[in-house]
Amino acid sequence: MTAASTAISSSTIDSIMSCASVSALSDEVLRPVARVLDAESAVYMRFRQAPGEQPFICESAYAGPHPESLDAYTAGFYVEDPLIRPLIDRVGIGSESRNPVKFQLLNQVRQGTLRRSNYFRNFLKPQELGDIIGVALPFHCDGPQLLCLGVHRQAGRPVFEKAHCLALDRLMRPVRLVLEALCMQSALAEHSAILKELQSANTGLEYAAFDEHLRILRSSTRMRTALTASHSDLQAFAGIRSGMRALAAQAPGEQSSVDVRLPDGQPAKLSTAAGCSRRTYILVSGDFDRRPSPCLLAEGMRSGDKLTAREQQVIDHLAAGGSNARIAEELSISVRTVENHLRSIYEKLGINSRTQLISLLLSQ
Repeated sequence: MTAASTAISSSTIDSIMSCASVSALSDEVLRPVARVLDAESAVYMRFRQAPGEQPFICESAYAGPHPESLDAYTAGFYVEDPLIRPLIDRVGIGSESRNPVKFQLLNQVRQGTLRRSNYFRNFLKPQELGDIIGVALPFHCDGPQLLCLGVHRQAGRPVFEKAHCLALDRLMRPVRLVLEALCMQSALAEHSAILKELQSANTGLEYAAFDEHLRILRSSTRMRTALTASHSDLQAFAGIRSGMRALAAQAPGEQSSVDVRLPDGQPAKLSTAAGCSRRTYILVSGDFDRRPSPCLLAEGMRSGDKLTAREQQVIDHLAAGGSNARIAEELSISVRTVENHLRSIYEKLGINSRTQLISLLLSQ
């Protein structure tokens, strides 16, 4: 390689590696790649496929003079694409292989066959597309997916040569890293949105993720309340710890869940999360839907002639999952004052522990 081409490749790689969102793909990945390959346009498409369904394009980006071509392609022409469709059917979605698959239109498809096709007459020709070179990257993230990068030359220009194929090879490692990272980023955003909606919808499905020390990493509000209410009571977690030992004894690669009991006696499923950097446990219970929400229970427990207004506030915050420190912060009082209020509440309600108070809240 010449010094000039090395400089171009270095700046292109820097640009690719700086891409942090799908919206930035056009400027930071596609345009630089097209420039290195002396092409007019480039496109990115991510294919997904639900079981029993046709593959579809769930994410895309384009850089070039004909942005309308992306809309036309995603609207249905990809089904007729003589390059992409065979990849989806043979080595793309659903394949165990993660090897990249390179393609080139005018090197793989006979010109006579291509020109007689509906794909050529109604898509390639109107969009003034000539040769196309690219790569398909099988990837597994929330199911099998296919990440495709294509680079285009306008009709009438020379076909891509071996040097261009080699240049694309040199760019493939950073391109793949970025595209896979963006795919995982999208999956994480989808999961976070779903969990947020589940938490606010009060559907009865409650969950928690925690480590081997029972430190909660993520949870729904009511599951956190059920767990933190008994956090100092080791015996209350005996069922969960027994489930953790059972999961640890499973053979490598065995993915199953075990039945456990929450500290308040409710049934739940315990499993381990695959792909985490440390051992992470997932606890899920669907039985909360038979019980009113804690906040409503707190309302039902209120007794004007028995609890003071401040004690009722403490119960509200406790029902919402607040720790003593959090309750103190929310009510602008000291932790010791919170403890005093709790002792008074225990005495008035005829109970003697935080665990019993939470159980009372959940049983009303």
